[in-house]
Amino acid sequence: MTNVQAIETGANTGMFKAVIQTSRTFSTGALQVSNGDNVTVEYEDSFPTNFRQKFDNNGTLAGSTQKFRVNTVVGTAANTDSTTPGAPALANVDGSSVAEVTSGQQVVITSNVKNNDEQPRPATVIVEVRNEDGITVYLQWQTATIAANGEIPVGLSWIPEDSGDYTIRTFVISDLTNPQVLSEVVTSEVTVS
Repeated sequence: MTNVQAIETGANTGMFKAVIQTSRTFSTGALQVSNGDNVTVEYEDSFPTNFRQKFDNNGTLAGSTQKFRVNTVVGTAANTDSTTPGAPALANVDGSSVAEVTSGQQVVITSNVKNNDEQPRPATVIVEVRNEDGITVYLQWQTATIAANGEIPVGLSWIPEDSGDYTIRTFVISDLTNPQVLSEVVTSEVTVS
């Protein structure tokens, strides 16, 4: 059992934030976990919304505390064979291929994503563009449910601001709330003039 202090995110928001350090190995001050472990976080609020002041027989304030409990699974093993994204390519807004890109030009980053499973699969396709220094300059996603053994087209608009060499990265996760990796990262290189 580890005690952690939760801080309210603002005045009277009723939302609290806490950071719990985790580690795969024993580490002082961290909770030792492995992928797939079920972790329960319990919070006891001494002054919940429905708090009523009560005094015990000794005249001591005895508030009505309330316990909150959340269970979560720590990570999961990546199943990168579930989906296969195609290499990202560039197109005009009318869908025709783009051979050259100039800064300020609107292009569409396209990719086809295949579901390799025998059942429909919710998926979030992430498209990221990194500049030559490895800094992310663009990040977007598209969500869909892909039919069993089906394929979906992805198309996200991008307007490069500066000339230079860029790496476009595409990969698939299950969702943004509790992401599980569903594919390898697929990349393409583009030069913007």
